[in-house]
Amino acid sequence: MSVSNYTPSIDNGCAYAQGRLKNVVYFVSKAHLKDVHIDNGQAYIDGLTEAPTRLNCFNIQFEENETLDERYRFTKSLRFSVNGYMNMSYFTEGDLYYAIIETEDGTLYMINVDFPSKITYTYNLSANQDQTDFTFSTQSNFPSLRVATQMTRDNVCKPYRTNGIESLRLIEKNYTALAKDGDTVTVYTYQGKEFSIIDYMRDTCSLQETYDGERVTDTITFDINFDNYKTSWHYNLLEFLDNLYAARIVPKSHTNEFFVGFDLGLQPSYNIQANDSDGQADKITVTLVDSTSRGLVALNDYEEEHHTVTTWRYVKWVGSIKAYECTENGTARYLLQQEVDGLGNPTGRYRAYTGWSQYFIARGLNVIDEFSESVEFDSPECSLERCTLNTDIPSRITFTSVTCNTYNLLSSCDWNISGLPSYITATPSTGQADTQYTVSICNTMTPTSTAVEDDFVITYGDGTMVVNTTVKTDEGILRPSVADITCLEQNVTFTFDPNCPITVTSIPTDLSYSLGISSLVVTVPRNNSTANTRTYSITVTDCNGKTQTVVITQDKTYERWVYTTGYMCVGDDSYTRQMRYTGTTASDINTPTGEYRPGTLIQEGDERCSTITTKWEFDGHYYCIDGQKTECLEQWIRYGQGEWTKTGVTKLGDVVEDTDDFCSQEAIYSWRQSTKWQCGT
Repeated sequence: MSVSNYTPSIDNGCAYAQGRLKNVVYFVSKAHLKDVHIDNGQAYIDGLTEAPTRLNCFNIQFEENETLDERYRFTKSLRFSVNGYMNMSYFTEGDLYYAIIETEDGTLYMINVDFPSKITYTYNLSANQDQTDFTFSTQSNFPSLRVATQMTRDNVCKPYRTNGIESLRLIEKNYTALAKDGDTVTVYTYQGKEFSIIDYMRDTCSLQETYDGERVTDTITFDINFDNYKTSWHYNLLEFLDNLYAARIVPKSHTNEFFVGFDLGLQPSYNIQANDSDGQADKITVTLVDSTSRGLVALNDYEEEHHTVTTWRYVKWVGSIKAYECTENGTARYLLQQEVDGLGNPTGRYRAYTGWSQYFIARGLNVIDEFSESVEFDSPECSLERCTLNTDIPSRITFTSVTCNTYNLLSSCDWNISGLPSYITATPSTGQADTQYTVSICNTMTPTSTAVEDDFVITYGDGTMVVNTTVKTDEGILRPSVADITCLEQNVTFTFDPNCPITVTSIPTDLSYSLGISSLVVTVPRNNSTANTRTYSITVTDCNGKTQTVVITQDKTYERWVYTTGYMCVGDDSYTRQMRYTGTTASDINTPTGEYRPGTLIQEGDERCSTITTKWEFDGHYYCIDGQKTECLEQWIRYGQGEWTKTGVTKLGDVVEDTDDFCSQEAIYSWRQSTKWQCGT
């Protein structure tokens, strides 16, 4: 299908030139489309709980490609543009939609009758553009089908828009915040800071927002005149490098004001261009980039408030100064409160627990008051013994017969199983620390159609694990009818009568499967979410036409953050470092991920995070370059006035001799273990 030319006209209203597609797209959200029937090449929409959304657009393009690989596969892409800014909040039901296009003769086609489309978009605001470009993409087993359902389709003209950016204002991220309450948005500034107007070269400022289906990336680019920075540009450009920024952007159309960078902050970089030719201005191009899940906040109006309120928070560490004491096994008491502003930035003032003021004053802290309330918290650092439990016993066990299941169990403390219902046995039911056991959990009750559920508890030291048991008959095609699994990627096996083959009629796209003579093996990917479990429904039909839906429930990933050695820099400030550990149960969170986040503040304006000095020194080794004996220089760095540290980076130094016996000696090679890796195949 080709693109029609949309031609707004004063005399004729909205007119369309000759072409195949009208410049309009209709959307039906996945939540509001209950069913689609296909009959004789047409799609009939049933159960539509809300009228389709109509969107006037331009540059509409639709492509559909078909391949035959055991079954038909149709790959479809719908691209179109709209004037101005539109983001995912416009699509109130998320980002999964069925799309309908319209031809010149008024015929409607649904392009994705069986699977909803995935949406991505890019927004550009510059001297030449003010538009959002959308792409809807999907794969389907059906081609685009004509829609038999009648819909109201009144044409609406889009007004003329003015392209370009009128003004750009920046403020350091640490001195601002944005709060949204319904339709009310308030922008806060702190410590007397204000948004500064950027004096960029005419029409060089541009804004782009890209949504890739998961994250939003916003990019601001502008040019500034090099003449303003020639005498001391090394110093002046630090204002675009040493900080993270939040931005306020006013387009020339004044349809919206855009706010961006309030979550993580805009990260700056710059490029210098100098020209010798007359008339070619020397310039510096500054680029600011932010990648978050929120993106731009588009407003017609906003409030700005200067915020001076401070609060007190409990802290465990201030740099290397410990600010708590152990009170008993696994419990500690806070000894220090830290004052912070509305954004959580420390003010440098502290309050100490009664009797501890002089202790912290002697360590250089500005303690201005005391507090008397004793506040305790759980602390593994104060535990005499921290118990862990490693077992493949699931949190839910379903019995469909009188049978036994066996599992592995290893605990760092003595353990026992209690609260067993009368029809469930566990052998053994107790065990010693650091000993591997095979535990047999058995059901002695004959299942009926009425499910019987109970819980029992595994206790290990101070920890507990609750296990649910369900006993019921399994009269379906597949056995079991319900599978409960951990968050890990794994295969789930269902069995059926080999004398009556089955067909898989519905399965989520995330899953893959293989079908044998008497078994269905489903591969489930890992659930990396730490907040939600996943539920998969699979529908099968047997040789007699009987249908059954089985359910796989996959647990979430469990995580905890543990303090490690070292520090992290956030801007110019240093923080303690925490590493993320994950696990398959709440009692088994012991897998390090290598992901880090900042913990408590160590020092504001830490020179280790700002000033880096580099030097090259001869390390006593030589290279042979074309028979010449050449010094090997090694790089050293230090932060502020700290200790010099080797980086492991080397370079060639001075040539010692043009010819030397050193370079004629036989080379001796050896293999050393390193932290790097490579793929064999």
